[in-house]
Amino acid sequence: MNAQNQLPRLGRLDFINVLPVYYALDHGLLQVPCTIINGRTPVHLNDMMAEKKLDISVISSAEYIRNNNIYTLLSGLSIASKGPVMSVLCHSRIPFKELNGKKVLLTDQSATSQFLMRLVLKRRFNCQCEFIKGPVTPETVHKKKPDAFLLIGDSALCYKKFAGYPYVTDLAELWREWSGLPFVFAVWAVRNESLEMFGDTIVAINKLLCQSREMGMDNLETIAKEAAGKVNISKKRCLDYLNGLTFDLNVECRAGLRLYSDYLAEEGLLQEAEGLNLSFIMRDN
Repeated sequence: MNAQNQLPRLGRLDFINVLPVYYALDHGLLQVPCTIINGRTPVHLNDMMAEKKLDISVISSAEYIRNNNIYTLLSGLSIASKGPVMSVLCHSRIPFKELNGKKVLLTDQSATSQFLMRLVLKRRFNCQCEFIKGPVTPETVHKKKPDAFLLIGDSALCYKKFAGYPYVTDLAELWREWSGLPFVFAVWAVRNESLEMFGDTIVAINKLLCQSREMGMDNLETIAKEAAGKVNISKKRCLDYLNGLTFDLNVECRAGLRLYSDYLAEEGLLQEAEGLNLSFIMRDN
């Protein structure tokens, strides 16, 4: 790739939780020097970054931790929750803390949420479970008949309680009660080689995305109205969901991300998590 005649490729997620960050771009209020490429799920964007099909993207926190040697964080941007998140839910036949020895179906859409589920069960409740991965739909749940399953994203916002699964646990709320810190689900990162290639353009994109996020936070009512129809939920539920998220990567969020990484390393769930050093392309404003 020649940086003189190409723009950085920016990945975006097809979930409503990124809309505040992209608000000004979507509404033509800011022009950002990049080519935007849509990804279907967090795992899809993770793969596109790993395959060098993107230069910058929102990626799963677990993906950043796993490959932190090849990525640098954009400053001031994340998708995090300080309490209930409404979109990372465990549906179970029995109480969450009693899942020891049970079969648990993990969505294949998000590495971060998969690891969070494993971590909380193992470290918080000393539960050893049989984990299986795959799509989570009413059809797959009926076919596989797990004792519990993890549902994330827009699908989790839409679904009501499943028959036979009366217990619903919000994993972000559980993490907050346990750790006292926010849970960071995703971050924005740039490939190190792309940062070398595009230099100041990447810094400019970082600043513009932060500006776009600020404009988005000032227009959450508009975003909720536009997004509600997309995922077939009420505007109020959509607004409550967005208000429950933080899109910054402040000191408290960074502490939550480091603790998540430390726990993953200590429990042997992600070897690359040991000694995580967060690196940023610029200091926070």
